[in-house]
Amino acid sequence: TGAEGVYCGALPEKGLGFAVKISDGAGRASELVTREILNAAGISLGGTVDDLSTVRNWSGDAVGEMRLTPVAAPLLDWLAKRQ
Repeated sequence: TGAEGVYCGALPEKGLGFAVKISDGAGRASELVTREILNAAGISLGGTVDDLSTVRNWSGDAVGEMRLTPVAAPLLDWLAKRQ
């Protein structure tokens, strides 16, 4: 993790690295994006993306949902095709 919402990772066994910039610096958004990147790279962490995409209030009630922006789809498709 880094300052101002910059997150980086490496998948040396696949010869890949990635960097993610989250505009508001929120950690929960970086977790969702990282899980999607790893899924596209063929690495499963268990659980579901829904576990991360649902936004809950302090009472545990679902109050929103996070979704990737449309610009992410072609990048994830490209990564998945490399597998």
